[in-house]
Amino acid sequence: MVLLFVFYSFSVVDLISYNADLLHDTKTMHDTNGTRSPQLKANHPDVLKNVLSTVVHEVGHTLGLRHNFIAQEDGNTSAMCYSDDLDTTSYFSATANNNTNSSIGVSEAKYGGHFVCQPGKYDMYAIKYGYTPLKNETSHTRHPSLDVLANGQHHDATLNALLPLNPLFATDEDIRGEDPRVNTWNHNVRGCGYDKLNYSLLLRQSLLKLVQNDKIYPEMYSERVRLSLSCYTRHVSDCLKLIGGREQDVTRRKMVMTSSKDTKKAIGAVVDFCVGDAFRFNEEEIDYMMSRWPSSSYHLATSTPTENHGKLCQRLLDSVLHSSTLTRLEVQYNLCTRTNKNTSKNQQRLRTFDVFYALAYDDAVQVDGGLFHPFQTATSMDSTSSKDAFIEQVNQSGTDFLRCTASMHLAIVANKRMHSTAIHASVRAGAAAFASEASTVVRTWLDMYGSALDSIAKAHWSSIVNALIKPPESTNQSGGLGNFMRFMVGGSGSSSSGSSGSGSTAHAMNATGSQWLEEETSLDTFLHLGCNRMRCWHDPFRTTKTRQVRNLEQHRTALLYELKHTMLMGNL
Repeated sequence: MVLLFVFYSFSVVDLISYNADLLHDTKTMHDTNGTRSPQLKANHPDVLKNVLSTVVHEVGHTLGLRHNFIAQEDGNTSAMCYSDDLDTTSYFSATANNNTNSSIGVSEAKYGGHFVCQPGKYDMYAIKYGYTPLKNETSHTRHPSLDVLANGQHHDATLNALLPLNPLFATDEDIRGEDPRVNTWNHNVRGCGYDKLNYSLLLRQSLLKLVQNDKIYPEMYSERVRLSLSCYTRHVSDCLKLIGGREQDVTRRKMVMTSSKDTKKAIGAVVDFCVGDAFRFNEEEIDYMMSRWPSSSYHLATSTPTENHGKLCQRLLDSVLHSSTLTRLEVQYNLCTRTNKNTSKNQQRLRTFDVFYALAYDDAVQVDGGLFHPFQTATSMDSTSSKDAFIEQVNQSGTDFLRCTASMHLAIVANKRMHSTAIHASVRAGAAAFASEASTVVRTWLDMYGSALDSIAKAHWSSIVNALIKPPESTNQSGGLGNFMRFMVGGSGSSSSGSSGSGSTAHAMNATGSQWLEEETSLDTFLHLGCNRMRCWHDPFRTTKTRQVRNLEQHRTALLYELKHTMLMGNL
């Protein structure tokens, strides 16, 4: 068992260690193990720290302790959590827009800074509850002193239920619940990943200098850059639970709604992720981005995380604008409006319209204006200078690679929520109000200054208007049964393809499933960089094979549902 811990910890540190001394030990990096990251010695402080925290964690399991995935948000009270590997707390103060002038460097990051290498407050509390001998204990009867111990008091004290002293607790069953503080490998969910963003930008600059001076290999540069972006992506994804979430109290008896301030900050983090600096690479940085290690072959190809940016933005926007999230927000707004009628405007709960509006127009930390910038500033054009500046901003945003993807998907989702009959009417109304207002604003300014705009920018914003207001496409396509038969039996479904045989079967499966499966696999590979751990909560289907089985089963289920619907509607 100890050998397993050592091997596991050794491999984790080898992959994800950001030790600043090692980073700048360029001779070791260049001469050790080819182009791969140098393996650390078994007595390296980072390895020993990882082994110790892992052993303490597993000993806790042997004593009956379960995971506590809220301990890191409660003052790091337990070794039973999954601690954030890299302590980047000092990077919250770094200004992302002024990284080149910032005095803080990559050496401020501390590997294992959040590791708990001894029993924490919660661990001692749980062990006392489970192992304290009590007087006059009777089998199958709850002892009164257990309530005292559960409250965090000494077992001989008098219960004071009005003053709970116990630490917070949330375990595996709560990991996908509503409390945003229940997470893994995240020390501050309310930080919305800005510390990881600032660190990633600074690390990228430091690594670029090293690779330009031939101190490290391009493969190592690429791995570290992608790894830091993957970590930032996961932290932004974690903070989305602040939108419409609820936080448990210390007694685990009630759930309190997250504040509107936290909700707005999480929305701003999504905007910064979509159009901020994280995925903006210059030509020098791209030149050194290699797609793979030359371990089994000498295939050489470049790659950039920007290729996955569009799909990552879609995932985040889909999560923020999920029907269940928007419905919870509408419920919270209704409850707070009826309870606190005198609530100030800044403290009011957000509704569906407010979320769409914030994504489209509100300023974020990095970005001035939202995904539909600059149309929210287009209030008056009295002077020629303001007109020219506005036209320039429209041209820039309409031709920007990152903003085009994000703004188009926001418009598409708004249209879907507006026309979906499977979600609450208040959500549909909020989406419809946003789509109507946004399309009117954009169309008005395009009509006024369209002749002065760049043709590509004008085409993009015209497409945004069309995506907002177009009626939904009909899902009752011809050949619903044919799709099912082509997938389950093979063939093209037409009378002229009777001799298609097994080749057509393979072609049909590739046409229906494999194309998007490859895209999903490449995206998951990026998302799971650094997830060399025994468990990964980001995706239970951790391998390509299991994802393929999962995706094919989902596709078969969808076709069976289509067949059932077609038969019920009498359209055979």
